[in-house]
Amino acid sequence: MIFFKTNAGTRVSARSSSRQRASRAAEFCAAGLASLFGRVLRCAPRAEGSDMVLLRIDTCMLSTLAFFWSTSPGARAAPAPSLRFSAPSPLPPDKGAFVDSVLGFGDDKHALGFGSGFFATKDGGATWAIPSALGQAGVALWQNDTTFAVLSKDGKTAHNMGDLQFVGNATSVASNASTLFTVDSEGNFEARLVATANSSVRFDGIPSPGIKGFRTGGADWLRLPDGSLVASIIVQWANTSGEQASIASFRSEDGDGYQWIFAGSIARADDPRVASNEGPNENSLALLNNGSLMCIMRLDAGDAGRYHRYASSLSSDGHSWSVAKMLNGVGAARPRLLRLGSSLLLSGGRTWKKNRDTLVWLNAAGDGVEWLPHSISYWHNTLAPNGTKRFDPLGTNGSDHWPRESNSYTSLVATGPSSAFVTYNFAGVYGFSMPIELVTTGGGGSNKALRQS
Repeated sequence: MIFFKTNAGTRVSARSSSRQRASRAAEFCAAGLASLFGRVLRCAPRAEGSDMVLLRIDTCMLSTLAFFWSTSPGARAAPAPSLRFSAPSPLPPDKGAFVDSVLGFGDDKHALGFGSGFFATKDGGATWAIPSALGQAGVALWQNDTTFAVLSKDGKTAHNMGDLQFVGNATSVASNASTLFTVDSEGNFEARLVATANSSVRFDGIPSPGIKGFRTGGADWLRLPDGSLVASIIVQWANTSGEQASIASFRSEDGDGYQWIFAGSIARADDPRVASNEGPNENSLALLNNGSLMCIMRLDAGDAGRYHRYASSLSSDGHSWSVAKMLNGVGAARPRLLRLGSSLLLSGGRTWKKNRDTLVWLNAAGDGVEWLPHSISYWHNTLAPNGTKRFDPLGTNGSDHWPRESNSYTSLVATGPSSAFVTYNFAGVYGFSMPIELVTTGGGGSNKALRQS
């Protein structure tokens, strides 16, 4: 005979009924096994005051049960991925106003960001410092940032778009130079302004009547499996009224992201099927498991008087895109996408005027359909060390006071095949990074409600 022990107090919230529940659970288990095998099993009586219930099973039945379990439908199905959060780390003081331009380099350790100045990490987001070498050597500040910086194929260098300029209803946009970011032999970041024919940036082939606005801040780029690049740039078409934004796609075949050619329209402000006061603007790109490109975009996040959910558009090649459709329960400011394994992470927030929370959503299936929200304010307030500034519940939930508790501008940076960190801010100047792990063995974080504990 074999005896199994169950602790009656484990995972039972109501003390007064814990023993009764354990006893009923054991009896239910025995009844189920008896029904299955046509045998009578007995729950051994508990000693007075004991929390142990003994379930007696014949060893031959145990082997039969093991066989049944191992061959039952779904018994071997992998558990659904979930997210595990760890204690946040502070960014350098006064550098947290905008933290949505953090670029990870290819070693999963170095990352560089620019908000109200540069900040960098050499250890995957565990610690942050101000890189002293940047902003010097004659590099103009307006050219020297990571707002839209393309990482090289080997992950060792990155360059931004430089001083992009255009005149009138432009069909091309170009810069005379760009800033090259590198990591030296000691792991320190360096930047230098490069003004050569090969380092100038061009966006060509924009169809007539051209554009009257071109914005890389809040835009995104993605390297495809063949090494080419696709970008989702925020533009204002010359034939649209007002200042509403649209999103256009560009392709780069040079592998380095210096020469770009117009590829197609992702979403337009004058499309009656896309409801937006601001017009489609801030966005992010990712590859779905089926190989399709997904662009998730901001429509309205309060600045034009309305709030809308994020919308998504799909493409197979970066040229033709589906009509943007709103995503359920996901929005509304500055989306950022990251692929981890076969799953997708999405960060952003500010879902409506009375909720200013920053969130990370998990799309476990990697298909861009179902998104499970996780409250960053909750996990920050739960995991932050003593003495760390915490989110104010009144400013995060159920309030439309100004300024916002957080602008919900974030970055997602991979630190390994199943790990990353998210950067976020609150109270105007406080910035943090929080480690995230994609786990498939249980023990992950839950999708806590958007309320403080």
